[in-house]
Amino acid sequence: MEKCDPCIFYNRLRPILDAWKYPGVLYEGVSDQPQMWIAASAAQCSLFHAFDITFGIDHQDQGGQFLRQMREYMPLKHRQFLAELEAGPSLREYILHKKPDYSRIKELYNQSVELLDAFRKEHLEISVNYVVKQARKKEAGVSGTSGTNVTRFLGQVRRETSEYVIK
Repeated sequence: MEKCDPCIFYNRLRPILDAWKYPGVLYEGVSDQPQMWIAASAAQCSLFHAFDITFGIDHQDQGGQFLRQMREYMPLKHRQFLAELEAGPSLREYILHKKPDYSRIKELYNQSVELLDAFRKEHLEISVNYVVKQARKKEAGVSGTSGTNVTRFLGQVRRETSEYVIK
């Protein structure tokens, strides 16, 4: 992204990532029914869900609901993998329930959560520069490609991530 001008991204690339809303798109030879899809979103990436599950980070309210909805856009095997991860204890649960002091594991866990938080901070900053500021220039609504309020959603996800550092 550092070599892509925010204005170029917003006006030329972002529309390609946009949703196919009503009346949808007809894929000839695939289906007789028009298809409607939500826009591309990093929330559709199973890796970020796997990190949250592994670290025991639980996203609440509309943000958590949106993240669960985005799993419908993942390949079946990815959804199955995430379900398997959720079936077991998270790394956080493991550390919190061990009787002996696992200070080194706890330290590494906290460093990992802090790195995920730093990544989410950078994602939020990129979204502000490439979406929010560009939308303001056009006096348009400010939403992420998937229709969320980008700053509210990403800010909530980041706050929730940072809350999971073990004291």
